[in-house]
Amino acid sequence: MESPPTPHPYSTDASKALRASESRYRRLFETAQDGILLLNADTAQIEDVNPYLIDLLGYSHAEFLGKKLWEVGPFADRAESKEMFAELQTTGYVRYEDLPLKTKTGAQIEAEFVCNTYESEGIKVIQCNLRDITERKATEAKSRRHAQLYAALGQCNQAIVHCASEDELFLQICRAAVQFGGMKMAWIGLIDSETLRVQPVASFGDATEYLKDINVSVDADTPFGCGPTGTAIREDRLYWCQDFLDDPVAVPWR
Repeated sequence: MESPPTPHPYSTDASKALRASESRYRRLFETAQDGILLLNADTAQIEDVNPYLIDLLGYSHAEFLGKKLWEVGPFADRAESKEMFAELQTTGYVRYEDLPLKTKTGAQIEAEFVCNTYESEGIKVIQCNLRDITERKATEAKSRRHAQLYAALGQCNQAIVHCASEDELFLQICRAAVQFGGMKMAWIGLIDSETLRVQPVASFGDATEYLKDINVSVDADTPFGCGPTGTAIREDRLYWCQDFLDDPVAVPWR
């Protein structure tokens, strides 16, 4: 009776190393703080998705698995998804630095999306890494906004020093608000002491026709005096209207 062959030590060591490597990769896949999708490089079918991406987008593992990339919620019906896959098959790499996506709940997020093609045991696989950059983009936008407002303020200070008349000053301030402050339109009004209406005396920007028949008052007894402008003047304070289209006080001007 023959004895079974003794495993070659090198073969055993290689198997252990392979299992250890696979275990390490699986731990990284499961605990990564970026979303990871694994796709079949020939069919674009999703073969695996990590927990972070499931939590981020709100779709279950089953809703991802076996679907083509463009059949899943946030990527569904996007021509870009098919174009991206075609580019991946050609070049083996794609990158989107600012990809807008919608979660299952309808929330909008901004994502950095990077895909690479590689071979695993003779099979071509696509790995897509998705990083949520929503907070970073919001911070960048806030910084840009502050920079714009400071630039506009600087221009207004210069106008105060250099303008020779009130009319010129008012126009330059409106211009600075639009050209440096990022406003669509800016206007300045003065109060008519008899009618208590705020009469536009200077404006600049795209929508100055809006002022043609505008009715703004400082009289608290009329709806036209209870909007942002009338309230700010009457109460001698700033009034920030974050959503003009939905703010109830803005109804008379919609």
